[in-house]
Amino acid sequence: MSIDFGKIVTNAVSALVTAVFVGAAVIVWDAATTIDSRIDAANDGLESANRRLEEQQSELIATQDTIVEQITENAAQLELLAKSVARLAPHALAGDDGSAAGEREPVRIDGRALEQWKLDERTRLKRGIDLQKIEGLRERVEPLGD
Repeated sequence: MSIDFGKIVTNAVSALVTAVFVGAAVIVWDAATTIDSRIDAANDGLESANRRLEEQQSELIATQDTIVEQITENAAQLELLAKSVARLAPHALAGDDGSAAGEREPVRIDGRALEQWKLDERTRLKRGIDLQKIEGLRERVEPLGD
């Protein structure tokens, strides 16, 4: 009985090559399945961010619509006030009793001179719009912090 060392070495090398090939295949398969889960997780994150952006965009559009409505209302009120001022202006320039314009007190609204009243109303309207903007920004920023 003779031992054929050539066949033993050949079988051992074949087994080693097969083990290396199977190990490499397992590594490649694991990497392929892991990258799929990573890509899926990244896509889920992008979809979530896209949904948040769409919600914020709809909130911005709603805020813009509200501001446009407020500006329209303010413009209508301003037009009415301009008509009232135009109607009252002749009375401010010349008194009902025929006195000259400088002899009468200026037109007063709510106890304030007309110019002061206009300034106060402009300031009030500006502060109202500024407060609305600030509140809108707070509502949009708070969800981002979560």
